[in-house]
Parts: sequence; C-alpha cells; structure tokens
Amino acid sequence: MHKNDTDMRKQFDFLMMAMIALMPLFFTSCGDDDDDDDSPSQKNEVINVNGKDYETTFFMTQEGFFNPNNNEGEFSITYFTKEGSTKTVYFFTFSFNSESQPQIGDDFAQKDLRLSVAFSHLFDEFDVSQDEDPWDEIACTGGSAKIVGIDKSKEKMTIKFNNLKMGRGKHSYTFNGTVSVDFNFARTSSDD
Repeated sequence: MHKNDTDMRKQFDFLMMAMIALMPLFFTSCGDDDDDDDSPSQKNEVINVNGKDYETTFFMTQEGFFNPNNNEGEFSITYFTKEGSTKTVYFFTFSFNSESQPQIGDDFAQKDLRLSVAFSHLFDEFDVSQDEDPWDEIACTGGSAKIVGIDKSKEKMTIKFNNLKMGRGKHSYTFNGTVSVDFNFARTSSDD
C-alpha cells in the first residue's frame, strides 16, 4: 500500500470511529417500538470471536471493495458489546491481495489476509484501544475464511470462517461462523 493510501486510510478509519462514537447522540430507540417480525432479514448474524458469540451489525460498518489496479481489497465485520451503561463497538477490517475480484470458493486466508482492529466506547469519551495501535495490521496464521455466497444485487458477500487465526502476541483473534458482509463489487478503492 502506498504512503498516501495509508495516510488516507488512517484518516478515513479515524473519521469512521468518531462517527461511531457520536451515533448515540443522534439516534434513540423506545422499548415498545420493537418489530415483532422474526424474518431472517431482521436478525443479526453471529460471529464467534475467541470462543464467544457476538451478533454482527450493519448499523455502522465499512463497505468492502476490491481494487483491480493494485490487486488489493478489504471487508469489515462490526459488533457491539454492552457492559453496564457502556456499549463498545468492535470494528474488524480485513485486507487482502488477490489477482481477481472475490469469487465463491475463494479462501481469504490464502490471499495475504491482514486484520486491523479498532474499538470505541459509546456513551463515554471517544476512546480507541490504548494497548495497541489500531492501525497496525495483524497477519493470518491459520484456518480459513471462504466465500460461500455472493449477492451483487444486495452488495453482500457471505464468508464462512473456520478457525481463522489472526494474531501477533497478545493481540490474537480466532474467528468462527458464517456471516454476510457489505461488499460493493463496483467500487474500486477506499476513496470512492
């Protein structure tokens, strides 16, 4: 990745995290306005990270893309946790290299997969992890992340994570489960 691309990426990611931190100021929900619709499209999917299940959310996520000019792409997974009155949003951005646009059957673990992790506490001051640089990329060390479905009309890509290990020292993550991610097959860079 070029220095300008990296600088712009850091700026974009910082702005994204700032937006996440400010979202509670703009949106509220009432307990009695919940939908009773149990249709699958209304339910969040579950990703298992380090042995614990989390519901993913499309509420605040970065749209994935593939750039054929430099053979690089990315996608993201986001989930919230709640402890007391504080919600924390975890933002996982996966970057990869590929000779071609993602296709069903591709295994991202075989495509120089890297992970950037950031999180922010909502309802507190904006906070990014203090014990690691969230912009440092963590390499894939095992497992798989295979594409099992693509729906270009809905800009969705479904990925099955099977013991995917991303790690560096104490900052290690293992992913399991099948989730859909936003992925714009027409978009060619993080600048679009």
